[in-house]
Amino acid sequence: MSESPPRTALFVLPGLQLGGAERHVVLLAQHLDPRRWRSRVLAFEGGPFADELEASGIPVDLVPAPAGASGVMRTANAIRGHLRRHRPAVVTAQHFAADLPVRLALLQHRAMAGGAVPYVVWKHTYGHVGHRGRRERAMEQALGGVVSGYAAVCFTQVTYLRDQLGLPTQRMAVVQNSLPATTVPDGRAALSAALPGGPRGPVAVMVGAMRADKGHHDLLEAWRDVVAQVPEASLVLIGDGPERADLERVARETGLRGVHFLGARVDAPALAAGADVFVLASYNIECFPYAVLEAMAGSVPVVSTVTGGLAEMVDHGVTGLLVPPRAPQALGQALVEVLASPSTASSLGAAGRRRLAEAFPFERWVTEINDLYDAWSVPAGRGR
Repeated sequence: MSESPPRTALFVLPGLQLGGAERHVVLLAQHLDPRRWRSRVLAFEGGPFADELEASGIPVDLVPAPAGASGVMRTANAIRGHLRRHRPAVVTAQHFAADLPVRLALLQHRAMAGGAVPYVVWKHTYGHVGHRGRRERAMEQALGGVVSGYAAVCFTQVTYLRDQLGLPTQRMAVVQNSLPATTVPDGRAALSAALPGGPRGPVAVMVGAMRADKGHHDLLEAWRDVVAQVPEASLVLIGDGPERADLERVARETGLRGVHFLGARVDAPALAAGADVFVLASYNIECFPYAVLEAMAGSVPVVSTVTGGLAEMVDHGVTGLLVPPRAPQALGQALVEVLASPSTASSLGAAGRRRLAEAFPFERWVTEINDLYDAWSVPAGRGR
């Protein structure tokens, strides 16, 4: 009996710029079993990850980005064209901006082609800011019927998805993020090249989009306490976003020493690997960030707020330190504890690398995502 040909898995997301959800799509597309799957990626905008996907032999198609109600329908129509052309056995989407037009396209496809395509929505959020939660609840009420399953990236999310968004737990699966084992580059050399004159002392690195929920303002407030006790310390902020100009103004006007804004960088993992501590100050939304996994892979200790899945990642006092969100004084004290003691940083970082290998092995992640896609897809040979 001959084997069935590979089926198509279609991944849809707004863009291929640097970001955690985008990195997630790249890993998914690269690590579905090629004997069973052909991965394709559909995006509204290109970006650095497009080259990585295409180098892996994964086709990337671009469709118009939605803009306004008419733009959403135009995008949905373009997605429906790809559904007809590629006949995917499963479709998955990341981000609300992609999720909405995909659901509309699937409804149209069902009505016109007479068959339903399995659809899995990946959730990367724990909490929402402003109107976003209401927006998602409204979409679920109107279009939740086209969703076959919801995939979370940490166990902590389940309570939020169930209680705040009203999603059915019987259609949820949890697959904690992971990273492949790789050789960590010489991050200190990368940091020395990126900072004018190189670092003068210990370095804290934060990687993240510069938006309010990431807590950069809390981190800058905490940094005043840090430099008062560790004067040679440097804070390297990697990322961009709507808060950047205001953050730079605050750092400049308050005379904060040792703060460097590097913008979005493709070499962010290498720079983080050269730090003495990796820090996150998020107070909302954060789930199971790849930036923390990358720090763990580089034997860098983590100081983080307790939000989302971070307590699942960081073993407090063993691989890093956890503090309450919106508590700059506690954040500063934790940073000082690590930055002022190289032996503490070394011990925490080594334990973090071991925890990544033991608690979140990449081989297990590959098995779990293949099982998930098999469970929620159209079986080989069955028409739609």
